[in-house]
Amino acid sequence: MGVQVRNSVGETAIATARLTVSLRRSAAVSGYVQLCGGPAPGRCHVSTLRVCQALEGCVRTDRVEALDARGRRVVVTQLKHARFSFRLAPGDYTIELLGTLSTSTDACCSADT
Repeated sequence: MGVQVRNSVGETAIATARLTVSLRRSAAVSGYVQLCGGPAPGRCHVSTLRVCQALEGCVRTDRVEALDARGRRVVVTQLKHARFSFRLAPGDYTIELLGTLSTSTDACCSADT
């Protein structure tokens, strides 16, 4: 798994845990976004993420997508309380965390649950 920031077709994927899976049978895929860190001793909690930069605005994680082996989007689902689930047919997939860019900094840099 790698973490990266990238733009894709007008969307921004942030903190992308690019997970590749191969399915021999149809499967239900479910998961959650977990943030870890902070001052010692640190901790982890299930939460979406906002990343802000003064000039660029903020990106908030809000969706998860599955891409097939050819890079075509097969499913996109909204995060609900930082959790997601969907079904996939047999095949090879890349699952990515997506975010939405906002130029508003009103409620910019806090985490959602």
